[in-house]
Amino acid sequence: GVITADGGSVELGHNVRREYFAQHQLEVLHPGRTVLKTMEEVAGPAGRMVETRSFLGTFLFGEDDVTKLVGVLSGGEKARLALARMLMDPAGLLLLDEPTNHLDMNSREVLTEALRQFEGSVVFISHDRHLINAIGTKVIEVRDGKLTHYPGDWEYYQWKKAQEAAPAASAESAPAGAPPAAATSAAPEAPTSPALAAEAAAVSPTVAAPAATATGVSGASRSKVATARTVELGYKERKELSSRYRKIEKRIMAAEQRQTELAALMSDPSHGSDYEKLLAASEEAAALADEISNLYEEWSQVADALGTTAD
Repeated sequence: GVITADGGSVELGHNVRREYFAQHQLEVLHPGRTVLKTMEEVAGPAGRMVETRSFLGTFLFGEDDVTKLVGVLSGGEKARLALARMLMDPAGLLLLDEPTNHLDMNSREVLTEALRQFEGSVVFISHDRHLINAIGTKVIEVRDGKLTHYPGDWEYYQWKKAQEAAPAASAESAPAGAPPAAATSAAPEAPTSPALAAEAAAVSPTVAAPAATATGVSGASRSKVATARTVELGYKERKELSSRYRKIEKRIMAAEQRQTELAALMSDPSHGSDYEKLLAASEEAAALADEISNLYEEWSQVADALGTTAD
């Protein structure tokens, strides 16, 4: 509704209300209002005060944060607030443009879980492959002015693109005059995608429309390497790697959270004379630093195997 369609028509279901989250929408928030007041505008009756504070807590706004003016918030905090406003009283159709931009890892997890629980429909554009695979049940690729619909999650989309690329890769590598290789020799049957049914139950329906660049690697030579690597992975292998990728992310988040807690403990003057506690905290912090370094290395390797960027 921001601009008029060049052609065709847009028809919404009966009483369907839509809300649009754009990257520039953060500028719409009133800088002179507090976080709590900004939420109360969409919360409705005053009796929802407790629910409003609880909802803000879910989006990582603590007791001290709700009285802050919007004008002093960081870009990530403004993004969280705008998304919290949208989901406090959600429309049946959410249109999200790069909703995880400016968000740190913890905030991304909060948003992902909130969208998992949302019972309406979501159309979102994102380069965040983790978000796409977590909530998307359909992928629409926009390339060269055309829309291609893939009725599955991000992993299904990657698998399908690999199958489409395999015959072309075989034809390129075949010697001149040789007959084309049979497409059935390397490609397994398309999966019935039980994961799709599970995702559909959580968010029904959700459509992700990643930019065309999300599926490739810039540079002709790197693109061929990425395509060849993707072809080698079957649908099941990609799902297993993706699951491992998310588990490593969660371990990194937990380790970094513990690292923050230890730093606070060691800098607390009340523990200044408790040498045993400080020594134990220091040793644990050193071990955590090594663990986090190893986890990031493993995370990067899995991301590389998936043909993604660890963003």
